[in-house]
Amino acid sequence: MEKAAKESSGFRWFMLFILLASFTVTFMTRFIWSPLIPTMSKEFGLSATEAGAYMSAFYTGYLITQIPGGMLADRFGVKFVMSISLLIGGVATFFLSMMTTYEMGFALRVATGLGAGCIMACCGKMISKYFKPNERSMAFGILLVGPTAGLLLSNYLGPVLLSSMGWQGAFRVIGIIAMIIAVLVFVLVKSEKVDKSQIAKVGFFSSLGDVLKNKGVVLVGLAGFGLMWVSLGTATWANAYMGSLGIESSVAGQVMMLYSAGGIIASVVSGLIVDKFHLDRRKFIMGCYLVLIVMTIVFGLQTSVGALMLTGFLFGFFSYTANPHLNAIVIDYSGAAFSATATGFTNVMFQLASLIGPLVFGFMSDSTGSFASVWVAMAAGPLLGILVLLAAKNARKAEE
Repeated sequence: MEKAAKESSGFRWFMLFILLASFTVTFMTRFIWSPLIPTMSKEFGLSATEAGAYMSAFYTGYLITQIPGGMLADRFGVKFVMSISLLIGGVATFFLSMMTTYEMGFALRVATGLGAGCIMACCGKMISKYFKPNERSMAFGILLVGPTAGLLLSNYLGPVLLSSMGWQGAFRVIGIIAMIIAVLVFVLVKSEKVDKSQIAKVGFFSSLGDVLKNKGVVLVGLAGFGLMWVSLGTATWANAYMGSLGIESSVAGQVMMLYSAGGIIASVVSGLIVDKFHLDRRKFIMGCYLVLIVMTIVFGLQTSVGALMLTGFLFGFFSYTANPHLNAIVIDYSGAAFSATATGFTNVMFQLASLIGPLVFGFMSDSTGSFASVWVAMAAGPLLGILVLLAAKNARKAEE
């Protein structure tokens, strides 16, 4: 905490902006696939299940590097881990423009995920370094504009690039953006001085062992699984759902832009409110989940463009209201010393939903020929989150 206090206010906000740009571009690399699904499914003859598997391929790679990335960031610092990871994701996305077979594209999506997997842990480490505990909901609220900004930009740029440059051009542009940000991170982020005595004292796997024994961290991980179950399911399949209603892709993109805008507003506003009024993060998250269950069902019942736009904004708002506090409460339980490892570990649990969900929802859509049951299944995610957060009532928080 002394370190956070010593840093100038301007510098730490600049660092937060760099983290936001890095986090946003990882979501652009993952979600650029969604608006390209209809076109590429026709060109490559993909079923809904196969198209969903491309999103799951990304998350396979993403999950593999979460925990190792966090452990490396805790031990050796953020600068090199983050810049190399962004470079890998950018290069893999660029090469997706050259895919000729389903298998080649699948492998490149896994590689894109491998690059993105370290970023959240690095961001958590930086926030624990530069921001005090009572400022972290706000900091994470700003950082977590990244997912919705990435989704918004993907839904805006995807159709534009598709119509002007083809799907190949869409992958190239997003890949180049990621590579540029990788260079900026390498140049602008400070190298951290490694405390060699601390490294000698703590074994490489000790941080992971401490995290695995932390009841609060594990339960928050399960709660985040429930949130990702619905939010990533929506990001993957909402465009296809609206397409099944006969809505043009450009109009569906507008609905998802409103969804994303709601999420951006929610992340920032909820972070400010919780920190300013010192609200209990666990209880606040549970309240958000309750509203999200209702909004998931309501959105899935809409069939007109006007209703989808209105409910889409509200659905996006409540899909992302809890996000900053899930990440902040992880560090509340783990403490700053193991913040990257804890963030990486819980993000693995969060993103298991992203790995499983697209396949499950795609299978349900293929089997039933409709999306009605898909929205009900999505709503089960936040219900699970409420139940596990009830069990976290007496979990011990770290002292900082």
